[in-house]
Amino acid sequence: MKLFPTTACALALGLSLSGAQAQSTPGAGSTAAPPSTAAVDSDPIAPGGHWNVAAAQCRALLGESDDDRAAIGMFYYGYLAAKLNRNIIDTSRIENDLRHVLETCHQQPDTTIVAAFRRLREKNR
Repeated sequence: MKLFPTTACALALGLSLSGAQAQSTPGAGSTAAPPSTAAVDSDPIAPGGHWNVAAAQCRALLGESDDDRAAIGMFYYGYLAAKLNRNIIDTSRIENDLRHVLETCHQQPDTTIVAAFRRLREKNR
């Protein structure tokens, strides 16, 4: 899949906005059934409904759909930029950077997603 940074960013933003809208809409939560424990526990990125961003493994990322991998990759791109106090992102590098992270994840599925990004950063020094 060829990742288009704007599309992936819009997808990630859309997913977060739709989730926030569903939670804040009056009456939205009262008629919907809560997610089953089995569904929450089987989520590879956020088992038990909790997401330890720093500990999520590449194996979980690789098990997601292309669209979900793109959204998760964009989340981590922004998350790690913020952790490094980066205010500017070179958008021309996003597609190749995410491709490199996914290649690292394929080669080392038991590493964390953060470590895969760290290897990218070390490569670019």
